[in-house]
Amino acid sequence: MTPFIRIYVPSVRISGNGGFTLTELMMVVLILAIGAGLAIPTVRDFNQRQCVSTGVNGLIADINYARSESIRRNGNVSICISSDGATCTGGANWADGRLVFTTQGGPLTPLRWTQRTSCTLSVNTNSPDPLPLNALGGFGAPGAAVLLGPIPADPSIPALPIPFAGIFYRICSDPGSPDLGRRRTVLLNNLGQTQIATTPPGACS
Repeated sequence: MTPFIRIYVPSVRISGNGGFTLTELMMVVLILAIGAGLAIPTVRDFNQRQCVSTGVNGLIADINYARSESIRRNGNVSICISSDGATCTGGANWADGRLVFTTQGGPLTPLRWTQRTSCTLSVNTNSPDPLPLNALGGFGAPGAAVLLGPIPADPSIPALPIPFAGIFYRICSDPGSPDLGRRRTVLLNNLGQTQIATTPPGACS
């Protein structure tokens, strides 16, 4: 026969209604507001970094694709600003959409279209529009160093181990404050090779 064991559990009486006072609630709200105020800039900065990275990666992908197509076709392939994917629509912002195309053997033939992303980006560049790449995957006369414009003084741009022809694309976020925008610079030499330089936050210049 199993012996019967009685366990005594003391009861706890809670006095009052067990709720929060108005002062306590106000303190909680204040703490949450402070936490949100500290988190919002961090989230905004993260989003800007992601947008700029997306813009940089997309531009480099288009350049590399145009370069490989020009070599494969043994002829000129160009990149231009395009908002419709069928023609070179022009404009000043290479983040508004880009079209890789060829005119070999006839009219403009689209090869690849990169649409504008959901991010708000601006691009400062000295690149011609369209940018033609020759049969060797570079631009200008094969083997020639073509200088299209000066590069803005920027200590973040390293010395390039490859011949540099002076084309740059500075891709920037647009947070509404010219001093806080995230920026990265894509450098393109006359051989069609690219290099990325991280630029300190600031205006897109």
